[in-house]
Amino acid sequence: MAHTKKQRTAGDLHHRVNPRGAGLRFEWIADAERVRVEGIAALTSLRHGAMLSVSLQTLNGIVRFQFNDAKTAQAAAHLLGLSGGTMSYMVLIKLMYLADRQMLLDHGRPITGDRPFSMKHGPVLSNVLDFITHGPTREPDSAWFTLIGEPRGYDVSLKVATPPTDELSRYELQLLQQTYEKYGGIGKANRWDLVDLLHKILPEWKDPGGSASRIEYVDILRAEDWSDEDIALLKSQADSAWFLSSLG
Repeated sequence: MAHTKKQRTAGDLHHRVNPRGAGLRFEWIADAERVRVEGIAALTSLRHGAMLSVSLQTLNGIVRFQFNDAKTAQAAAHLLGLSGGTMSYMVLIKLMYLADRQMLLDHGRPITGDRPFSMKHGPVLSNVLDFITHGPTREPDSAWFTLIGEPRGYDVSLKVATPPTDELSRYELQLLQQTYEKYGGIGKANRWDLVDLLHKILPEWKDPGGSASRIEYVDILRAEDWSDEDIALLKSQADSAWFLSSLG
């Protein structure tokens, strides 16, 4: 499976993803002698090429990712383009969740970085749902509203003929297409058929009744039989990426 590394300056972290069993093993390489990782109490001393040692106690924390507004908008627009420019917004929400979920399993991070929740009609991504239900009132500068119009009836449509994809990797574009090909037809025929299917095949979804409950990424990984070791290593990656992004 192809994986593109980002080049960083000395002291930053690089990672590579190796398939192993049911999950993925994350190995961290440090260019500097010492690396501070948010969420891990101690500073770990490393030599170049050494694996970061992670305590399984990190599993008690929350795995979090930075929300990427531009990638979210482009991913949604790409799915709409595959559907001819218009789609049921309920189906779009489900396809976005499914693509994020698969990207998490394949590469240890979602496409969007959005926060997943369980709601009555299945899993949703928090910001995506807000964009659709509240329009630009909350986030008027979001790239979403440059590419995607507000709902008309139960559908959303593209505002541009050819949406950009420069924020998305080739792997992400391929994954979005595969997600659409596998599930888009189900939703296109009847959006409720897709809702019912996801209730059956996504064990991390729990019916919260009329409210909403957070879906933790750890729940998704455990539902797919990831080991505690692999989950802890993924969490170290997410914590490090969060810390590095906080530095600006």
